[in-house]
Amino acid sequence: MQPCKEINMESAAARQSRRSLPAFLRRATILLAIAALSADAGAQLKGDCWVKTKEDIHVDAGLTIKSPEVAPLYQALQVIDGIIKKNPYFVTLPDMRYRNHIYIGGGAPRIAQLNSIAYNRSGWTGECDLIPQADRIDAGDAGVSFAINQLHAILLPKIIHDEQLEAYVEPVLNGHIAGNPLYNKYYVLLSLGNRLPWIPLAVAEYLDFGERDLKRRIAGFEKTKAERKEIDIDEAEVQKFYEELKKTSTSAAEEYRKAMLSIKQQAPEWGKKAQQQDQEIGSRLQEELASLRRFRASLSRRELQAQARVGSGKFGLAAPEDHNPQALVKPDPAFGWDSSDPNRIQLIVVFAPYLGDLNAHPYNIILHHTLETLDYTALRSLLR
Repeated sequence: MQPCKEINMESAAARQSRRSLPAFLRRATILLAIAALSADAGAQLKGDCWVKTKEDIHVDAGLTIKSPEVAPLYQALQVIDGIIKKNPYFVTLPDMRYRNHIYIGGGAPRIAQLNSIAYNRSGWTGECDLIPQADRIDAGDAGVSFAINQLHAILLPKIIHDEQLEAYVEPVLNGHIAGNPLYNKYYVLLSLGNRLPWIPLAVAEYLDFGERDLKRRIAGFEKTKAERKEIDIDEAEVQKFYEELKKTSTSAAEEYRKAMLSIKQQAPEWGKKAQQQDQEIGSRLQEELASLRRFRASLSRRELQAQARVGSGKFGLAAPEDHNPQALVKPDPAFGWDSSDPNRIQLIVVFAPYLGDLNAHPYNIILHHTLETLDYTALRSLLR
C-alpha cells in the first residue's frame, strides 16, 4: 500500500493501474463530529451492512475481470470476499457500512487484490449504499487488504534501485498468526512452505550499486558540462532590438542596451568561475568514487558477504554506534514465479493498516483481532 502512504489501501506493486483507493484511520475527531450530528433524516441511516462489491472491470490487453482467461483469480477473490464477510471482528467497527473493492492486473503471474473497507456516515446514502465519491472524500475509516502475487505490498520502502538491482528495508518479524509470519505489526505473509520471497542484500551488492550510481552522476555531469554554451552577445542583434524598442520607449531601450553590455563585459569572468566550479565538482565526484573503491577494497570477503544495513556510516552503511540500523533485502530471483501460469497464486499478503501503537485507537484492536481470526486455512488453499 507502493510506496504509497501506509494508510492507503493501494499496494505498491499494483501501481500498474494507479487506482485511487481510500485512506484509513482518519482522525477520530471527524468520526466524533459526524456522530454528534442532530437527529435529522441523514442521521436515521443505518450501518452494519455490506454494500455491493465494487469491481474494476478492466484488466489488460482487452481482458475484463469477467473474462475466462482470469476466471481462477476472480474465483479466488470471491473466496476471499466470503472470508472477510464471515469474520466476526471486522464488522464490529462502530457505525460503519462495508464494501469490498476488487481488481485484477497484468503481470506474469498476474496480480489481484481485494480491499475490504469500512465507511463512516459521510459516505452513506440510501438504505445500504455509498455515495459515488465515498472513496474520493476518504469516507473509508478502516480496512483489510488481500494482495495476491504482490511482493511490493510488503516490501516497503524501496531504498535503492537501478536497472540491475532493487533493495528494500527488511520487514520486521513480530510473530506468527495461525503459523503464518506477521511482519511490521499488521502484514501477514502466506506462501507455499512459508518460503520468503526476499533474500538479504550483501554489502558488496550495496557498494556495487553505489559505484554504478556515482558513475551515472559523473556521466551526467560531464554531459551537462559539454552541452553548456558560452555566453555570446551578438552586438548587431542587440543594436537591432535596441532600435525597435527605442520607437516605443527610449528609457527602456537604454536600460536594455546597458544590461546587455554589462552581461557581455562580465561573461568572461562568469566563464572562468563556471570552469572552476566544474573542476571542483568533477574532482569531488572522482574522489568520492575513488574513496568508495578504497573502502570496498579494505573489507574482507566475509564483510562483503554480510547483509547490508543502512545508517550513519560511510556511504550510508550502518556505523558501529547506530542503535537501529535498517537491514536491506532484495527480491529472491529463485523464488520461482511461474510465468507459464499467469493465474497461479504463489503469494498472499494480508494487511490491516493502523496508526500508532496497538492501543492508540479502538479501531486498532478490532483490526488486529480481524487479522488473528481470518480463515487462514481457506486462504492457504488458494496457494498452489
